[in-house]
Amino acid sequence: MTAFQDAAPTPEGDWRHIVRFGRNVASYKFALGKVLLDLGARQRTFVSLDDLAVPYAAALCEHLKVEDKQTTSQQSRFLDACRALNRGELDQAKLIDTTVRLGFQNVIDAFHVSRDGQPVAHRFFVDDRKSRNGITLTDDLLALANGTQAAVFPREVEARWRLVETAWGLSLASQVVSFEMEPDADEDPVYLHAPRRFRRPPVTGVRDALSGYQNGRCAYCGAEFTSIGTSRVAVDHVIPFVLMANEWKEGNLHQVWNFVLACWACNSAKHDRPQ
Repeated sequence: MTAFQDAAPTPEGDWRHIVRFGRNVASYKFALGKVLLDLGARQRTFVSLDDLAVPYAAALCEHLKVEDKQTTSQQSRFLDACRALNRGELDQAKLIDTTVRLGFQNVIDAFHVSRDGQPVAHRFFVDDRKSRNGITLTDDLLALANGTQAAVFPREVEARWRLVETAWGLSLASQVVSFEMEPDADEDPVYLHAPRRFRRPPVTGVRDALSGYQNGRCAYCGAEFTSIGTSRVAVDHVIPFVLMANEWKEGNLHQVWNFVLACWACNSAKHDRPQ
């Protein structure tokens, strides 16, 4: 199986490190990440805080409708403003003003900090708040947002966000959340669910979540995915699911621990055999 740890830091690797392992005190990192990718795809360079605040607050408002707990802190005046907008008690202009004043206080400073407290090698924006009241997107961000995996990165951010907010909503650390896997009735993707006693609506497509952990590559040959749609990428059981019909007694093979993403060629070649 391919090793997914880059020998030397790359922009792609550093971005995924931020999304997977950056400090999760609040979900602001995910909201900012989604907005950065969208701005980069539109070839924006400098973005004022006023312009940044609109999609940034909108992303958080949408997630608050699904899971109210978006931070480990007891209180957040910024999130309270987002909740007030959702309830119709605050208008858009006042939310944007609150976002500019309060919503960026920590996330811009901490975005590039890795899990060991050190900055990642590649930066995706320059903090120009003091000189221009905004941020400047870097060439590394523009390359990510317009490269071969441009369609993959936003889905990975969304998948990780759904995973973390679910863990917070259950008052559990994200690394200890246990997941069952169930097929969706309308589409081919499999969706992550919390255990039955904590049942809630689907969290995210497993392809998106797995892609982030595999650095957007096939688990077997290492080929880079340019899309993670159902026709190009397979969700493979590392230990073949067929064993469940043969008195397998070592646990449910249709769970997230036994899944990887594989390209069509590798998945077809592996078939029902262990790798």
